[in-house]
Amino acid sequence: MAPHRFAGLVRAWVGVLAIFTSAPAAFAQTLPSIRTTMVARNSVEPSPCFEFACFNRSSYDANMLAALGAQLPHVYVFLRIKAGPWYEAAVLRNITPLPAGYDSEGYRWPIAVVGDEILATAYQSGPSVPTTCVTHLLTHSGTRWTVRQIIPACANQFAKDGNRVLFGTNAAMPIYVRGSNGLYTEESRVLPPSEGFFNATKSLALNNWTLVVGKPQENSGVGAAYIFQRSEGEWSLSKTLVPDGAGAGTGFGTAVGAYEYNVAIGAPGAVPSSGTGRGLVYMYTGVGENWAVSQEIAEPLGSDSNFGTSLALRDRRLVVSAHNSYPFFEGPKGFLFERGLRESAWVARGSLAGDGMGTEISGNTVMVDVIGTRFGTFPTVVNLPALREPDVAP
Repeated sequence: MAPHRFAGLVRAWVGVLAIFTSAPAAFAQTLPSIRTTMVARNSVEPSPCFEFACFNRSSYDANMLAALGAQLPHVYVFLRIKAGPWYEAAVLRNITPLPAGYDSEGYRWPIAVVGDEILATAYQSGPSVPTTCVTHLLTHSGTRWTVRQIIPACANQFAKDGNRVLFGTNAAMPIYVRGSNGLYTEESRVLPPSEGFFNATKSLALNNWTLVVGKPQENSGVGAAYIFQRSEGEWSLSKTLVPDGAGAGTGFGTAVGAYEYNVAIGAPGAVPSSGTGRGLVYMYTGVGENWAVSQEIAEPLGSDSNFGTSLALRDRRLVVSAHNSYPFFEGPKGFLFERGLRESAWVARGSLAGDGMGTEISGNTVMVDVIGTRFGTFPTVVNLPALREPDVAP
């Protein structure tokens, strides 16, 4: 791969975190706003990107963000110097030789940023030949990017867990792990419990020994979530989750998250018990075959905003985004929830940029892939406040 140019203009919006006051036990009607620290804008893509979204999905990890072009099949890379600012660093193009009959190539969804490297889906196509794809491991030294490894596998979704990446496909789901040599090898493989099981629209989450597959269109739109767990190197379906009393259009499993013994399931069409607003996140706790709902989390402001469209669960933090089909819907669409060291309940901590198609937590920051008003998405990186500790005696 040829070296790519470096755009030196800083494209960053640096914000100051809001000062947080103590919140009551119940959800507050007014939450502190967590200011964004970077809204990535693409200065390279042609019109009609305008001043709005110029990307088509993004991935993020610590000091690197990669976004697919909305108009061109390239990967746009943003880097951060320590805690900021961010700058547009490179535009990566797939320029592998084209076989006979193929006339176009590029990068497409999914992509995954792992550390300071990128897993990108590289495709080649032609008018009368089948489209082929592989996964490129893109790495850099300074401003020069190269394809370090070509993984002969192609996914329609990725799920990350540290140095492990799940390749979501409609067949078996392999999990690749990065070794000490920096290359990826297959660690294990999740087999479907029945033929065609992975074919449906799905969401994925991976953490340690747990894999969650959300299928929001099952059961006439009620949805379902399936927990796979690994024992002695083998994966098997251990539990099927379906919300009690939910109706068609609940969309249970639209977004899923997993961390240790906790699983979060987004259901943007669910009706909270209060009857106000729309959307719930169901928190489950368990292991093996034993899983139970520990909390039903509703949007703090109670608006009709499809709460639970996307989410990210990591440690004692949960970030949930909503999506409203009305382009001029006002008010926060993303929320940060936290759980104390000695508390079991998740409590709303603040609001942040939302309306996200994807959400990823990395350390003390979170990336929300915000839906644009015109084209695609634009990734927004947010600094999170320090973890809240419970106000109880030790």
